[in-house]
Amino acid sequence: MSATVRRLILKVMNGSIFNIDCEEAGDGGKAPRRCEAGDFELVVLDCNMPGLNGMQTLELAATP
Repeated sequence: MSATVRRLILKVMNGSIFNIDCEEAGDGGKAPRRCEAGDFELVVLDCNMPGLNGMQTLELAATP
């Protein structure tokens, strides 16, 4: 996902009336490591990320 889209999503989430903590990973290779390090309730993936695509990232992040 482009840096611009990530910034937009973060701006919307941080401006929410809900208390939302957001983290980001710039590519599909970093995302599974971020998921292992935290307890996330929502993950937004782009199908055209650099490195691994969104489906590959999802498979890696969901594997115990």
